[in-house]
Amino acid sequence: MKRSKIAVMAILAILVMLFAEIGIAQERQQERGLMAKVWVTLLAVDWNQTRIIARNPDRFNEKNAILGNHPSVGKVNGYFAAAIIGTIGVAMALPSEYRKFWLGGITVLEVSVTQHNRSLGIKTSF
Repeated sequence: MKRSKIAVMAILAILVMLFAEIGIAQERQQERGLMAKVWVTLLAVDWNQTRIIARNPDRFNEKNAILGNHPSVGKVNGYFAAAIIGTIGVAMALPSEYRKFWLGGITVLEVSVTQHNRSLGIKTSF
C-alpha cells in the first residue's frame, strides 16, 4: 500500500477519534470514551482489511451485503466514511444511558468482523 494512502487512513482515524471524543467528552464516564476509541481502532483495521479484499477479488469475497461481493476500493472508502459519520451521529443523538449499548454493540460487531477477516489470512499493518 502506498504511504500516501496509509497517511490518509491514519489521518482519518485520528479525526474520527477526535470527533468521537468530542461527543463522548461531555460524559464523565471514561468507559464510553474508551469504547469509542476501541471502536475507531477496530474500524480502521476493518477498513484496511476491506480494502485488501477489494484489491484481491480473485482471492476474497466481501460479506457485507451493502458493498457486494467485489466492491471497488472507492466504494469501500465511501462506505466507511458514511459508517463513521452515521455511527458517531447516532451515538451523539442517543441519550447517555443508551450510548454505552450502541458503542458496545458496534465494538462487538467490529471485533467479530476483524477476527473473521484475520482467520481468512487478511492481516493489517500500519
